[in-house]
Amino acid sequence: MKKLPLILLILFSVLSCSKKNEDDKKIILDTLDIAKTKTAVILDSVSPSNNSDKTQIYSEILNTFGNAKTIVIDDSASIRYSHYNFENYKESLNGIEKETSDDFIKKNKLPIKLRSNDFKTKKKIVFVSRKEKEKIFDDADGWENFYKMYENSQGILELSNIGFNRAKTQALVYYGNQSDFLAGAGYLVLFQKINGNWEIKYLTMLWIS
Repeated sequence: MKKLPLILLILFSVLSCSKKNEDDKKIILDTLDIAKTKTAVILDSVSPSNNSDKTQIYSEILNTFGNAKTIVIDDSASIRYSHYNFENYKESLNGIEKETSDDFIKKNKLPIKLRSNDFKTKKKIVFVSRKEKEKIFDDADGWENFYKMYENSQGILELSNIGFNRAKTQALVYYGNQSDFLAGAGYLVLFQKINGNWEIKYLTMLWIS
């Protein structure tokens, strides 16, 4: 039996390994493509749509702060007013449906955490917690300290969770904004869906400072 020259053995070995590596590489790439496809499906299924009712309504409120480049928001969606106070004020909301007001009360029994993807805006969104607010306003220079931290902001915005009727054609939300010790107001806002877009139908003031 003839012996193959050493150079041919080396070349044969390299070519065999190269083919094996290429095959392995193809298997790995195919696996990664499958994994990426599955991941994309999973992410798409859990990510809220930017066109959701909640996103549209919250974003409409943000649009009222036209000159502010930064919007500072309390990170918990809740309403500081009791059911009793709401019952007094809801009578002034012309055309509100019982389903809408009942859903609003139910959804605001406990606060929920707000997330950046609850909003669609070109403005910068910053969330502050209760502890952070307490730290900022621990002394008389609270608002001065606040605006040093959050320049070109509108103050601090509070939002409630949103109540809907079953048809998702009417919505009720509370928002309040404080921009100084004696500069703030809070509102109940009734939205109506018209041609697929949420528009403010009625607004009533709850408080002013």
